[in-house]
Amino acid sequence: PGRLMRAHMPDTPSAEAEKKAAPSSSVSLSELGDRARGSIKLRLVKYDKDGDDKLDGDEVLAMVEDMETQEKEKRQLKEERDRFCKGFFVSIAIIVLLGVSIFGVSLAASELAKETHAEQSMLADGDHKVLRTAPALFKLPLFAAPALGADRLESIDRVRLTLPD
Repeated sequence: PGRLMRAHMPDTPSAEAEKKAAPSSSVSLSELGDRARGSIKLRLVKYDKDGDDKLDGDEVLAMVEDMETQEKEKRQLKEERDRFCKGFFVSIAIIVLLGVSIFGVSLAASELAKETHAEQSMLADGDHKVLRTAPALFKLPLFAAPALGADRLESIDRVRLTLPD
């Protein structure tokens, strides 16, 4: 009974103390003062739908739901970024693998296309037989010799003359 009497008598100091101690169902934006300044204050004012400079339960709930939606969007963007990064690095790995395989195939093709191979300081053919060299000979009528240039005439090592039978 004593409590009821104090609750109905707002003039008494103990009633005012109980009123201050009792949880309020809304948050006054003006009471936040210097703790909420700048962009934080603007965000809070955005959620004050009825314009009474207080955030009641529904407005706080809307703010929490909006924050939850933003967090969900951030998570989705992070997951998309992670998938993109994985795809990018897999693509790079495939490109490098293809480049290396093209190099290997080219090297194998050039080895297979060779008719000669240098093995153990000798020149051999595909059957590992030693290749022989021979002088480059060509027949030229003697009357064509004056038509040859000086550098061609100087490269002649030996001249063999044959007479027709």
